[in-house]
Amino acid sequence: MENPSDYIYGDRIPLPERIETLSFVFKDIFSPRGFLPPEAIKGDVLDLGCGAGAVGEFLKSINPQINLTGVDIKDYPGRNPQTYSQFFQARAFEFLQQIQESDKKFDLIISVGMPPEEVEKIIEKINPDKILKPEGYMVLIVDSPLKLQDEGNFQIKKGNYPADNNIAYYFRS
Repeated sequence: MENPSDYIYGDRIPLPERIETLSFVFKDIFSPRGFLPPEAIKGDVLDLGCGAGAVGEFLKSINPQINLTGVDIKDYPGRNPQTYSQFFQARAFEFLQQIQESDKKFDLIISVGMPPEEVEKIIEKINPDKILKPEGYMVLIVDSPLKLQDEGNFQIKKGNYPADNNIAYYFRS
């Protein structure tokens, strides 16, 4: 990844439009159609590739009590500071590598629209059991095809969207 601006996709869309788009995207994720119960949005939540904060705003609208941490390669000045309890400027894969070595664990880790190469690295090299609490979920939504060598512990679901999307998810029982 040479230049962070090369990888900023959905954050070119105004925040209200991005949040509206997320409602459509999450229809395939949340039950009854999907695999994620709405009550999975609880406790400590990590928003990878949080960008301007659309996913965070959406998650907070479902459960305003979550402790939300954002990670992105760029610090957006327009991000609502009240949405995120913490923000780290870092690459998602490198951040998760550090978390794997610590005692920190999350109830939900979510990403929408990160570059597929970054998501593929996470799926192939990160152990979700080391970063998720029991009964925690990891959901990585990619807006282009994934080219995985190994899916590891993840399930891959093809999204029902107009674009070619993939959802990689993991549930820690």
